[in-house]
Amino acid sequence: MLRVLRGQPAATPASATQASGKAPIDTSAFGQDSVMVYGYCTEFLLQLQTCKVDPDTFDIAVITDYLETVGDSIVAVKSGSVVKIHVHTLIPGEVLSHCQQYGEFLTLKIENMTLQHTEAVVRNDFSDKHASKNQHKAYAVVAVASGKGITETFKSLGADVIVDGGQTNNPSAEDFLHAFDSLDADTIIVMPNNGNIRMAAEQAASLYEKADVRVLETASIGDGYAALTMLDFTSGDTDQIMQNLRDAICGVQTGLVSRAVRDAHMNGIDVRANDYIGFCQKTMLASDPDKNAAALRLCEKMELGAHDILILIAGADCTLPEAEALHKVIKEKFPSVEIYRIDGGQEVYDYILIAE
Repeated sequence: MLRVLRGQPAATPASATQASGKAPIDTSAFGQDSVMVYGYCTEFLLQLQTCKVDPDTFDIAVITDYLETVGDSIVAVKSGSVVKIHVHTLIPGEVLSHCQQYGEFLTLKIENMTLQHTEAVVRNDFSDKHASKNQHKAYAVVAVASGKGITETFKSLGADVIVDGGQTNNPSAEDFLHAFDSLDADTIIVMPNNGNIRMAAEQAASLYEKADVRVLETASIGDGYAALTMLDFTSGDTDQIMQNLRDAICGVQTGLVSRAVRDAHMNGIDVRANDYIGFCQKTMLASDPDKNAAALRLCEKMELGAHDILILIAGADCTLPEAEALHKVIKEKFPSVEIYRIDGGQEVYDYILIAE
């Protein structure tokens, strides 16, 4: 651990991997002549310490402002005196050293993203030959998502299994049943994150008999994100846990920017084919030939200034300069809003805007 905190490579004895019970990692994709490109997926829980800061008044922006200078795909959530962090960075050692001035680590995970990028992806295949059941737990979470960045973010926030799906790609009840079977939990909470997927999730829940399956009424990726940031199973009261999660998604607005496939006139807005359209809660709010202009107009229509936080998720067809430019212009327009940018990698939507 000390070597990692100093930014030095940590030795991993072969026996440690064997003892963990996990499948050995294929390290062939990164050898002695490889060049680090993707960086490290770095996740940790930080317990704020009264000997270092005042946990009650600690402003998480102190951490996020620093992280924005050394990484991307940032997720930062403060719950009581514990801070949950997810960031992609080339210098994880420096990140840990910086954050340790505010507290001490409860959990810590650092993964070479070059290995992640070369792993084969098996969509919605939860059979034993691809994954073994996790250790038994009281609660587990199954969430629907698509896009590498969104999937990683949801897992870092507490989702145990991701079912691949979304707009134009609806998973079946069977997909959910396979996901449930990959877990060993007393209660499984499902976040469909799309109104069109909820029925399949509820059908699977009604058929499954090995656990108490509860479907949370998340209608968007924004709802799922908000719910995951508030996961807390300590009470052991499932009904209360579900109510807390429902409370968490109240007031969350999710805006979507996508490309129009045909000319149209909706909600008083003229849309041309191939324009970028912005909508929220299925209501068309903006249209523009430029994706960033459409996204900014959507923020205005969503009254972003009345919110505290914006999660800006860039899609697969969005370049890094475009996402950075949008981040900058939104910050100039709404200076009081904290903005976190994630490279979501999702199809269909160039931007997903989550306002909390």
